[in-house]
Amino acid sequence: MALSLIPLSRPIHAAPVWQTPTPTPSPTARAPIVAELGPETVDAWRIESAWTCGGSMNRCLHAESEALVMARVAMGEAPDSLSDRVYVMWSIKLRAALGYKEALPGWRAPEDRWGPETSVYVEALCNGGCQYTPVRAADGIYFGCALSEHHALRAMLCPTDEQLQEFAWTLAFAEAIAEAPLTDMPEELRGYESFRSPQITWYGQRNREGGLLSRQFFPGGNIWRDEYGQDNVWWERATAQAPTPTPSPDLEPTATATATPVPAQAHEPDPEYDSLESRAPDPPANPSQRRQATMEPGVTIVVNWALVTGAIVVLGWLVNEGLALIKQRPLSTEGKKAVAFGVSVGLSGYFALQALPALPVPAVDPFGFAIGLGGVMIATFKTAQQIYDKVWDGIVVKKGFAAIKRMLKGG
Repeated sequence: MALSLIPLSRPIHAAPVWQTPTPTPSPTARAPIVAELGPETVDAWRIESAWTCGGSMNRCLHAESEALVMARVAMGEAPDSLSDRVYVMWSIKLRAALGYKEALPGWRAPEDRWGPETSVYVEALCNGGCQYTPVRAADGIYFGCALSEHHALRAMLCPTDEQLQEFAWTLAFAEAIAEAPLTDMPEELRGYESFRSPQITWYGQRNREGGLLSRQFFPGGNIWRDEYGQDNVWWERATAQAPTPTPSPDLEPTATATATPVPAQAHEPDPEYDSLESRAPDPPANPSQRRQATMEPGVTIVVNWALVTGAIVVLGWLVNEGLALIKQRPLSTEGKKAVAFGVSVGLSGYFALQALPALPVPAVDPFGFAIGLGGVMIATFKTAQQIYDKVWDGIVVKKGFAAIKRMLKGG
């Protein structure tokens, strides 16, 4: 598929813009890009007043092309990363193709899609239960060009002269993505249909059972998450049905882009992220162990129930028979509760440390660190509660070593 590009001051195929930092335009560099684009194009990209196109920004966006809508949403979602904007636009196309906003009930939904095919407008411009939050925020704005140049939505609604080049590049990718088949979606993005800001979550989390670990593909970009399994099934079937291309030795590379542009990896593989894959817990080989998955996203704590059972046996003997042998007063019910609680917290903390996800550096992202640490603490105490119930039942309800052995034999 040939790629039709908007005239730019620098050809988009001359150098990969996702690998080259965008220079800060000087005042003398503003005029050429405006002159090349033309005043009509610049005016079309700038929504000065919502009253001129329906009375709300949402209505204004519904009147624009799908490519321009995708470009605007991407500018709002990833203002600092062109590569991440490309991924945001692919996510809109994916959701439209698999019908995310028209998702059928679980008993009617097929395995490989959410619902009937929708459109870019339905997925990107919805006002409730939407992935793309800048659209909802923009609906309360009526004069896009009156926003400060530092406002998060200025580049989305009314790009300044300094922001026009980024907007032009983004729109060029949007036009190519709109025309490309879904199977041109970057392979590393397949399986990731959702994303969150790095200010509210972090990578290395598992957001559904059996899902992919969340990833940050580009520095400063969004955290991409695998929250649903339908798109994963769709990709598995599409990959199985796709014919394997046979490279031709006669083909020579040309300077003209002939396929949907896909941003290359913007940074080296992250050793910390790669280690997360190897640290992801596998199903225990010992049948006496079983996985304890909490509802906290990305925090999976594996409890070694053989170790817990051993602690119950030892504690049960000490609390009920051991103290009597050395002629000490037996512990009160409150004392036994304190012992059970302390042991449960200690064991759950030990298991949690083995499954601890990578947390942001506090000095770099204090809010992300606090949120991640809070999730770990909640998961740890939920696990501690389950262990406490077992310990309490073992050392108090079923008193003594013999009773515990009978309990273990009976399951």
